[in-house]
Amino acid sequence: MFLHIQPDNLINLAMEALGDYVCTLCLQFMELYHKGSAHRKLEETCKLLKDLLCDTVPPSIANEVTYKLLRSLDNLYDDLHDFIKEPWCEEILQILVVSVIHPAVTKLNFGSDHLPALTYGYEWNFIVPFVYRAIRDLSSLKQLQIGKLRCADWKNWFLSSFGVAVKLEEFTFICNCDDTVLKIISESCGQLKCLNVYESIYVTDSSIDAILKFQHLVQLNVEKTNISEFGVTRLLEGFANNRVSGFGYTWSCSSQLLSFGCSEITSSHLKLLVDKFPNLIAINLTCDRNCNVSALNRLENLKILRLSCVKFPQIEQLLVTFCNQLQCLDICDVGPINVKAIGETCSTLKCLHITSSDTSSIPAFEENLSPLPGFKSVTCLCLRLEYNPEMVEYVLCQCVNVRVADITIAVGNDNTIIDSVLKRNPLKYLEEFNWWTWSPCKLACLTAKKIIEHCPHLLVLRGPYVWRRCGDIQKLCKDVARVMYFEPQFL
Repeated sequence: MFLHIQPDNLINLAMEALGDYVCTLCLQFMELYHKGSAHRKLEETCKLLKDLLCDTVPPSIANEVTYKLLRSLDNLYDDLHDFIKEPWCEEILQILVVSVIHPAVTKLNFGSDHLPALTYGYEWNFIVPFVYRAIRDLSSLKQLQIGKLRCADWKNWFLSSFGVAVKLEEFTFICNCDDTVLKIISESCGQLKCLNVYESIYVTDSSIDAILKFQHLVQLNVEKTNISEFGVTRLLEGFANNRVSGFGYTWSCSSQLLSFGCSEITSSHLKLLVDKFPNLIAINLTCDRNCNVSALNRLENLKILRLSCVKFPQIEQLLVTFCNQLQCLDICDVGPINVKAIGETCSTLKCLHITSSDTSSIPAFEENLSPLPGFKSVTCLCLRLEYNPEMVEYVLCQCVNVRVADITIAVGNDNTIIDSVLKRNPLKYLEEFNWWTWSPCKLACLTAKKIIEHCPHLLVLRGPYVWRRCGDIQKLCKDVARVMYFEPQFL
């Protein structure tokens, strides 16, 4: 077994022991309830647990402890899935969840904690709705992030809530948010600064009025929702007309918005964005096929550019405009890509994400003896190029300073690609490497070991094999298997 182990610190060991205790407690009360009644004993025990956490866990680690305990309970899905919908089981879980949430918690993150670049798979099993029911009493909560949920009947769970934490500043609900949830949030959270409901098809034009109530938004993402072209116009015009006052000044809501993501974008929408939202730093747009994005070159502060369904020559023109300021480029479904143009123009690029099924032409390696500036500066790389292994190889060879690489490929010989890359680029700064493949010539164990040997800073390697330099390798394997629907092995 090719594995390095370092001892955990006392805090991690204590949290692990506490998580085991909470799980044991849950299973014991499940057994008692299944046989008879133990309601009073449950409430007394959970009150003692709550008091213990409040007395012994300092606010500085409240977020981490709460997260660990909730994750431990969520991992009981295989033990509990036959009973989760039973009223007595719901009651036990709700009381337990309330008891393990520290009152000083400021952030609850139910997004992916180990595969941030992936957009498929579920991340949590069943615990999130129970937490959602309890958050209205959390006076310190400022950030709530919810990723894809496994529970199929999530709508009925969330509709039973009547409010959320009033100090909430960030609300992220990927895929499963809807108009009713947004209405509740808009009535409770007057200080919300960040709203992200990406890919939530149940968010429609009915949510426009609710969204416009948020007068302090700095970030807004409604991309891939069911907000129509007309709804987008209402949204943009509404923010442009809304005024907010404070500290003796009055300004438009649109002037304070720094990040915006949306679908159904047309040329007229882009004109509105450029004219009324001059301070935008980040945009994430899915455009219609006739949209001309050249107007975006007037956004003088733009640093993060994410575009889908735009012809690459238009993007190339924008790259020339933003060459000395662009930090993140994310392009999807843009047709043939001149990948060399990215490397030649983007001298400050830190993150590069490319998703494409197009087999673009790739420059010959001998044409570029040294890495191009735009690739040399990249530290985070995500390539989903299922049918273009040549581009994967070319870009990986160029990114000599990459720290995190997430690669998805469907054709070609994985081992040959990796060997070729390591000969040109030893990836000596690489810390995290995800290699997802449907290729028949999958990453072999010997190749995986070669990657580890060449990359002294590598902490995690994920793919058909899973490896990490320190920590709990078996837990990592289990987490990856839950998200990816397969059981990886570890070196």
